[in-house]
Amino acid sequence: MEDVFSHWLKALLMIQRCPTIKIRDLAIALNVTDRTASKIIHELKESGMVQVTRHGRRNRYRVDKDRCAQTWLSKEKTLAELLIFLSEHEPHGNRGAEHECWKA
Repeated sequence: MEDVFSHWLKALLMIQRCPTIKIRDLAIALNVTDRTASKIIHELKESGMVQVTRHGRRNRYRVDKDRCAQTWLSKEKTLAELLIFLSEHEPHGNRGAEHECWKA
């Protein structure tokens, strides 16, 4: 089972790439339930790593990169570990790759 932190990172990567991603699309990409994806967004928001603003009927997300870096370092992870993680978890090739945000 993947740890919570890796789910957070994957979600952050997807949000950074597509700030208007729907919870359902995030859930598919992370291979979790809609409820779990919603909980991940809530945890990221509570930690200050993601800000959520309402635009009509949709949410728009913004990743606070400085806050993410502080959180990563506070977990005693190294930059090398982060780079390895990022290279292994590209959005292309996973179930969420069909999403409009991943298309070039």
